[in-house]
Amino acid sequence: MAATMGFALKPPAAAVDAVFLCGWLSTVACAAMVHLRDGVPARLALLLAADAGMWSGAMIAFEGRWFHLPVAWLCTLALVPAALAVHWRVPIAAKVVSSWLIAIAVLAAALPYLPVTPGYLPDHLE
Repeated sequence: MAATMGFALKPPAAAVDAVFLCGWLSTVACAAMVHLRDGVPARLALLLAADAGMWSGAMIAFEGRWFHLPVAWLCTLALVPAALAVHWRVPIAAKVVSSWLIAIAVLAAALPYLPVTPGYLPDHLE
């Protein structure tokens, strides 16, 4: 629902960098909740998940193709192994996966702001 709402908002084209940065940062915040020692209140977890979903819908809106939205809905299937990990009381699995997700999100958020030229763009040596 949140991804659909983010898609419907259609942010302005000038905000593309801000939307992608907020999307990755909300993903980091949502994934970091797994690492809290005392657990997370259910309402806070749902709020952060809805926030990440809304930003992902806004990212899809920049491309303008509605048929990518159901792919975002499929990401909710990640709840199945997460629920099994909680049921089997193996929190380390969720912590490892969320750590990888945090690392990828931080790298993806920081890459556009680094002065290094990515490998797919020409640099001064060419």
